[in-house]
Amino acid sequence: MEFHIKSKGALERLNGTADCVVAELKTMKNVKFSEFVRIFDAWVNEYNDTPHSALTECDDQGNKTQRTPNEAFNLGLKKVTVRIANSDLLELAFTQSIARKVSKDGLISYGGRHYKIASKYAKAHEYINLISSLTDRNFLELVVPNSEEEKRNGGSEYTTIPLYPLELKSDIDFKDRVKDEQSEEKKRLREKASNVAPNIERLKRELSKADGTYVDEDHFQKEILNTLYYKEPKSTPSTDGSAYGNVEE
Repeated sequence: MEFHIKSKGALERLNGTADCVVAELKTMKNVKFSEFVRIFDAWVNEYNDTPHSALTECDDQGNKTQRTPNEAFNLGLKKVTVRIANSDLLELAFTQSIARKVSKDGLISYGGRHYKIASKYAKAHEYINLISSLTDRNFLELVVPNSEEEKRNGGSEYTTIPLYPLELKSDIDFKDRVKDEQSEEKKRLREKASNVAPNIERLKRELSKADGTYVDEDHFQKEILNTLYYKEPKSTPSTDGSAYGNVEE
């Protein structure tokens, strides 16, 4: 039993506390995964900044000091060499190069959105190269080869041009339908207010304050309901008379 994890206690304590947070989240239906990640991350940060009895140390005079996990970790860093990656390098690591074919209307599709490509960059039915981000859905750039003259004048091989999604009529119609359903959606959200677990509400409040969106408690209660949950699934009749659910965020 010398190396059994329960004989050490520290990791068991961490897992036990994490289970409490997860258990609270399980009592709340239809929580957005992105919000789960933010809330759990906030809890991890709080845990790592809280002094723990398992990290108690004594000085030469016998005085006991309880350290936080972050303090203990940083003390350990002093014994090793840490290399921190450049932010530009990290950004590059999470980008990808993709190709798209331009439609006869001069459009391309990526990530469920449509983008207009100027004819000076590509004609209909031609393929173009794009750079997209794996972490930022709004980042999309067109890669355009520079001319030989531009290269001779000190230019690089390529130029990148930011692209922005178009708002098509189908998108506008969809927004109108969503607007018609807002009153019903707000009613459902109000019903969920009493189901927000106390610890989750506390962590969410701290996140709102850190984001600078916290105004007062009334505003916060509306914000938490609008940001915490997915919209309720809607049942849509199929052609064979059965029903299927369509979950929207």
